[in-house]
Amino acid sequence: MNNPTLVEQLNSELLPLPTPQTFRFCSLGRSHVGRVRWVNEDAYLEHGESQLWAVADGMGGLNRGDHASKVTLRALQEYQTGATLEACLASLHAIINQAHDTCHKAFRGKRIGTTLALLHIVDSHGLLVWAGDSRIYRLRAGELEQLTIDHNLAEQQRTQGKPPQDGAQTLQSAHVLTRAVGVHREVCPQLCYQSVQASDRFLLCTDGAFKDLDAHEIRAAMMLATPPEVLECVEGLALDRGGHDNTTSLVVDVSSPG
Repeated sequence: MNNPTLVEQLNSELLPLPTPQTFRFCSLGRSHVGRVRWVNEDAYLEHGESQLWAVADGMGGLNRGDHASKVTLRALQEYQTGATLEACLASLHAIINQAHDTCHKAFRGKRIGTTLALLHIVDSHGLLVWAGDSRIYRLRAGELEQLTIDHNLAEQQRTQGKPPQDGAQTLQSAHVLTRAVGVHREVCPQLCYQSVQASDRFLLCTDGAFKDLDAHEIRAAMMLATPPEVLECVEGLALDRGGHDNTTSLVVDVSSPG
């Protein structure tokens, strides 16, 4: 399998990069263990100094998934913005690989790992890097868009045009991740980049936050006035639907310097 680096993925894109601008940011994260599980294996990171935000959903059972998600975000905490987009992505790729190796070596004979979804804003460039089924949404001018694609078997089968499965099979294949940090022999994070505009609102979240909500409910939550209201609404809906998983959400609001 050919696993291109983040820089190679950037260079393969032909879209023009937006004109650099300056923005202000307001972010807030929230995580809940849910109503069923004893350990919260989710984690989130607000690295405002570097304009980088991330969520992670650990796997491995007991405290091992918790270890994987926190190791990954702790490594990202050391990130410093590079002079160019290529430098930024090379640094992020190295940090993710480091976290991947740490997860591999953490527990002898035990496989642990974590999803990762991160947003890094450099000038007017919104760099999205992810592995697994944690998501990033954007609300712009009242329109909601899911910016990431789930890395799981269900999504892979859908994009390959395979016959649709019944509900139980789809649910089962949705839990089989095709990419993650620490799980497979190599980590292959995916990159996409978007222009960033004043008044954009981003939502980074683990699957426990969105899997029992439809797009209309997520949009309605993101239309609320403030980040605390958004987070309270998303978490409340997830808990009302049973709270079967840990739930983590992180809102990033973009505004002009004025």
